[in-house]
Amino acid sequence: MTTAAPLASFARMKFLLATFAAAAFFITGCQAPKLSYKTPAPQLNPSGPALTVLSLVDARTNKAMDKVLAEGYLHEIQAAVADELRSMAMFRTVTVASNVPAPQAEFEIIPTLRRLDWEVPGYNAMLGKTFLISLLTGGIGGAIYISTGTDVYGHAEMSFELRASPAAPVLQNGYAATVTNEMAKAKSDFPKTKAGMASQALEATLAELKREVGAKVVSTNQTTAAR
Repeated sequence: MTTAAPLASFARMKFLLATFAAAAFFITGCQAPKLSYKTPAPQLNPSGPALTVLSLVDARTNKAMDKVLAEGYLHEIQAAVADELRSMAMFRTVTVASNVPAPQAEFEIIPTLRRLDWEVPGYNAMLGKTFLISLLTGGIGGAIYISTGTDVYGHAEMSFELRASPAAPVLQNGYAATVTNEMAKAKSDFPKTKAGMASQALEATLAELKREVGAKVVSTNQTTAAR
């Protein structure tokens, strides 16, 4: 067998796996998945300050998720930030700014997305091993191999600027999270898998934000009351 033959067979294996993923995509309704974000229950505080969540700034260098998630997911992330802050029982209102001027609020926050993606470590090596096992076993071994588990990672990173309008910022910080799940190799690169892992990482990132925002808002309110 020439060198070109195994390479051609490997290319065919990659094509077949990609075709399998594409077929699954069409079977599930030909729709790009959305963020599987779990909206927390709102808990507003009638005596608390008002907060406006300004438009999301997209500062990512890797925008591969644009080819995975349904259009408009950046607006969903802005809304998710608002949902999390609305669940803190700290603000009387949390408004998502759009193209219209936002109402005057004691606080406003600027969210910046710096990373949102997925990772299957050693994915190309996994494809090569699938090809080799399939070649040696007539395809049966390869099918068994891709049904076994592998780790899939989700990564998210955001930074935020919280400011007391129109004063200087009271919080400028970044938060990052990585989550991992084990799933079948055959499903590790599906759009739904990518969306789910990115969503989990985003939720973990926003949980970090909430912890610090609470402390900063309380501190700012106490300083203002003491004046």
